[in-house]
Amino acid sequence: MMLGAILLVVIPSLLWSIHLTGANPERAFFVTTTRLWEMGIGALVAIGSLHWSRLPRWSAIALGWAGLIAVILSGLLITAETAWPGYAALLPTLGTAAVIIAGYTSGSAGPAGILARRPAVWVGGLSYSLYLWHWPLLVAAAAYWGGLSPLSGAVIAIGSVIPAYL
Repeated sequence: MMLGAILLVVIPSLLWSIHLTGANPERAFFVTTTRLWEMGIGALVAIGSLHWSRLPRWSAIALGWAGLIAVILSGLLITAETAWPGYAALLPTLGTAAVIIAGYTSGSAGPAGILARRPAVWVGGLSYSLYLWHWPLLVAAAAYWGGLSPLSGAVIAIGSVIPAYL
């Protein structure tokens, strides 16, 4: 029952996101109806928790590493030219869901072996502040210097750890 209700939100929202991303990308980015599917994926992960805890360990390990690879690929493949959110948002969203699902049974052989280490947990604790700080700093630096190279953008993003921490 709950699965069906969530899918009644996820599927139309994803289709609307894909359509509107092509027709009006700015609106697609900010309109809630084009982003509800992402929250719905999170809801499916949450309500499926009893099922995920029964996944065979070997499949959870494979799923977790595939999910982490998808998240990393998102950072490498999604650029300023990528129409967003649309279908491109599937890669990081489903990758993240896979990592979370795998965490139920994969143990330290899955991505949790890395993500549960102190430095990763520390960055995770700053993640929302980093989310709030990195973009304004990148935009301000690009405006000041007339653009950024990938290296200077990475330096600015890493530097955003300071105000995020403070």
